[in-house]
Amino acid sequence: MKTPEELREKAKYYRQKADEMSRISAHAGDNAPGSYVNGASGRSRAMNKRSERALEKTIQYAKRAVAYRRKAEIFEMQASWIENATKRARAKQKRLAGEKREKKSRRSMPPQERLFIGCYPTGIVYADCAHEVGGDYKTLGYLNYRTLVLELKPGCPAELAELIQADAAKMQAMRGQFFPISACGQGVTLGE
Repeated sequence: MKTPEELREKAKYYRQKADEMSRISAHAGDNAPGSYVNGASGRSRAMNKRSERALEKTIQYAKRAVAYRRKAEIFEMQASWIENATKRARAKQKRLAGEKREKKSRRSMPPQERLFIGCYPTGIVYADCAHEVGGDYKTLGYLNYRTLVLELKPGCPAELAELIQADAAKMQAMRGQFFPISACGQGVTLGE
C-alpha cells in the first residue's frame, strides 16, 4: 500500500503534466494561418488543413490535460482517505457506543413508551421499540381488521402483553365501525 506522501507526489506529477498539456494546447494554433481572406478565392486548401490540424491538436492536448487533472484528484483523494482512516475508525467506535447506550436506555423506558402500535393495510401490529430483530422492532402481536382476533407472539413481556390486550379490547369493541387506516381517508369496517 502506498503512503499518503507517495500518493501526493504522484498527484503533483500529474498536475504538472496537466499544466504542460494546457500550455501546449493554448499555443498549438499559434503557427496556424489566421482567419484572414486574401483575394477573391479566400484561404487555400493547404491553409485550411494546417488550421484543422492545429485545432485537432488543441482539442487533443486539452483532453489530456483534463485526464491528468482527474488522475491528480484521485491520488489526492486516496491520500486524504488514508490519512483520515483513524478519524473514521474513532467516529465509528463512538457511533456504535452511542447506539449501545441508546438501546440500553430504551430498555429502561416505561412500557407505554416501549410499545409501538402500527396500523397496516391488513391489521394492527404491536412491537417492542427496545428490542430489534433483523433491523426492525421485535413484533409482539397482531390484530387482523377482519377477524379482530389478537395473536400474541411467544416471549411477549407480561407488562407489554397487558397494554396490547387493552388496546386490542378497544378495537374489538369497535366492531362494525369504520376505521381509517391512512391519512387520505382510506379505511376498513372492523370485523367484516
